[in-house]
Amino acid sequence: MENRTVNILMLITLGFSSQAVSADRVYKWQADDGTVIYSDTAPPGKVVEELDMPQAPVPDSSAPSRNQQQLLKQSEQISERVERRKQRRELLQSELDETRRKLAQAREAMEQGREPGEGERQHLAGGGSRLAPAYFKRIEQQEKEIESLEQRVSELLEELRSLR
Repeated sequence: MENRTVNILMLITLGFSSQAVSADRVYKWQADDGTVIYSDTAPPGKVVEELDMPQAPVPDSSAPSRNQQQLLKQSEQISERVERRKQRRELLQSELDETRRKLAQAREAMEQGREPGEGERQHLAGGGSRLAPAYFKRIEQQEKEIESLEQRVSELLEELRSLR
């Protein structure tokens, strides 16, 4: 709404500044050296010819000029770009918040999952046990997920910085 007010004020200012001042009558006379002089005031004691001048056209202040129309169009285009950037920032911020939430959950799951789960230990014949390949696979998947989420957070932050 502020942009529209600025645009209207700009148009009004340009409209007033473009109006020309014109004289209704012009006087013509010959100087002592023979030079023909035109003026909007008659000199005292000289023979003058009064010329009726047509009224200069006054621009219609209700209709913006071509320049004003171009400025208004540019202003509207800028406003639209600003609005699109604002919407993009909001979308990115929302995605960033969600990705950070998922990253925190993935880290928490990683911490809680350090201990082997059911089926992730192999019992040995001599009474001991060792970690099964399923445990290492699960840990590797969690690490990859965390790495992927950290990368996405980085990308989102970079894109947000570029929009400021």
